[in-house]
Amino acid sequence: ATQLADGTVSLQDGTQQLSDAIPALTDGVDQLNTGAFSLKDGIYAYADGAASAYEGSVSLNDNMKTYADGIGTLKDNNLDSSVASAADGASQLAAGAATLDAGIDSALSGAGALVTGADTLSGGLTKLEAGSDQLAAGTNKLKTDLEAGKTKATESYNTAYGSFYKVAIAAACIEQKINPSSATPQQQAVIAAALAQSGISQTPDVTSKTQYALATGYILKNYASVKQVVAATVSAAAGGQLDEATVSSKADEQIVTMTSGLSQAYQAYNNCNTTLSSLEDAGYFDGMSDLNAGIKSANS
Repeated sequence: ATQLADGTVSLQDGTQQLSDAIPALTDGVDQLNTGAFSLKDGIYAYADGAASAYEGSVSLNDNMKTYADGIGTLKDNNLDSSVASAADGASQLAAGAATLDAGIDSALSGAGALVTGADTLSGGLTKLEAGSDQLAAGTNKLKTDLEAGKTKATESYNTAYGSFYKVAIAAACIEQKINPSSATPQQQAVIAAALAQSGISQTPDVTSKTQYALATGYILKNYASVKQVVAATVSAAAGGQLDEATVSSKADEQIVTMTSGLSQAYQAYNNCNTTLSSLEDAGYFDGMSDLNAGIKSANS
């Protein structure tokens, strides 16, 4: 009875354990059921994969034949020479790339040189324009100086000729036995008319070569009477305090001064006028103006 009682307790415990295990068993059955379905699906997928593998092997076999045929065709079409040609082309491309790289470096250097050259050209043109302005200013000054030289020479000639004409009138009076200091206006008019008749007019004309030649010629031709007039002027200016030799020497000096004054003034005017006329006739001044304008335009 005791063993039976113990067995009953054990049976009760086992029953309880069985009862407790029922849910786990149920879950296991569900998992087993799910696994069975998965196995089924896997078997179908395997079957499909095996079929696809078979078809792929057939396709691979066909493609290998096509590949082999293609290799043969490439050989028939000189694959080796094409590969060699491609290699040569690659070598040429590499060489060309190197040349291009060098050309780019050269172009960059050239561009730098071009910039430097442009700067140099610009600076040169600026200097040229400045020089052109100086040349234009110098040209204008040259023209102004020549015109001023003509004016000054004219004034000097007029002064020298005025002095000569007074001496010539007095010398002509002496030759006519007339005292120059006491000659009447009528007598002076007659003397002036006689001088005019010989080509010596009262009005100075620096442009007249004839007048200049006649004036200097008259002094040389009538030197004695001219010196007498000048000596009297020298003696009177000194208040009669000079001896005859000194008066004579100073008279000669003044005659030389008067003659050289006429000559220098006439030559100076003639030189300035000839130079100015030559430059104007040659278009020098207009040319300098055009040149200056052209340089400014070039610089712009």
